[in-house]
Amino acid sequence: MRGRRSGGVRVRELIKGRQSVAIGVAAVMIVGAAVAIYVQARDAGASGPGNAYFSTDDGQTFFTDSATKLPPFDRNGKPAYRAHVFECGGKRVVGYLSRYRPEAIAALEEAVAARGTGKPPRNPAGLAAVGTYGLEIKRPGAPAWSNQSDPRAATMIRVFRCPDGSTPTEVDP
Repeated sequence: MRGRRSGGVRVRELIKGRQSVAIGVAAVMIVGAAVAIYVQARDAGASGPGNAYFSTDDGQTFFTDSATKLPPFDRNGKPAYRAHVFECGGKRVVGYLSRYRPEAIAALEEAVAARGTGKPPRNPAGLAAVGTYGLEIKRPGAPAWSNQSDPRAATMIRVFRCPDGSTPTEVDP
């Protein structure tokens, strides 16, 4: 069929003719993605009343607190990190810890502040990158944190094996 234009060409012409509308739609999509990431990060590991496990002693012990708290946060003068707890042969152990980088916490707090104003956060790109670049993880006892954006390191940390050889099951409070 000669003379017919493909759908892709029409869309490009429409975008070219109305760039401000296209930019607005793109901005709404970015902000929507950022809000979805924030909600997912806020609720990660939460169950029941919205609690999660945290640790102030590198995973030796853990406690429950609100899953909406962004780690690290101060608890009795010590930084509290999110503790990812697994059950191994009837015993609960911390498999790995996670925390947000300072710039990720700033972006998430900005999104919360903007939520009630009806205006988008000032830095939607930074907010969209929180899930990839703003999260760090490590095993208890490890000397350094690894960025979530390094897939090899992140996989090695997140794939937890029980010390007793049993099959691990991640548990929520």
